[in-house]
Amino acid sequence: LHTLVLTLGWNVLGDRGVQALAALKHSPSLRSLSLHLGWNAIGDCGAGALAELRDAPSLETLILHLMGNAIGDVGAQGLAALKDAPRLHTLTIDLGENKVAASGAQALAQLENGQSLR
Repeated sequence: LHTLVLTLGWNVLGDRGVQALAALKHSPSLRSLSLHLGWNAIGDCGAGALAELRDAPSLETLILHLMGNAIGDVGAQGLAALKDAPRLHTLTIDLGENKVAASGAQALAQLENGQSLR
């Protein structure tokens, strides 16, 4: 499987459900992943779990639709770790209607320093 699109908006995944999805990092041939997870009561722990996708060995494109959750600065800082993904060259993160403030935005700005996001 090279491409996966999951549309799971308006469910009750929460942090625990997102942690289960983070296991996709073990998919050796996954190149493109789009997760539509809006309005799922995902918090900082769930965002941190999604940051583990940086360990997916072949992932080149990642789209995370996370609008309408409860992600704050700690979660945004976790997502900023995606800059360390070795092959990731396209990244979209939608954090509209969350709780990200200045320090979270500053962490996300560090994504420009990603080794393959240039």
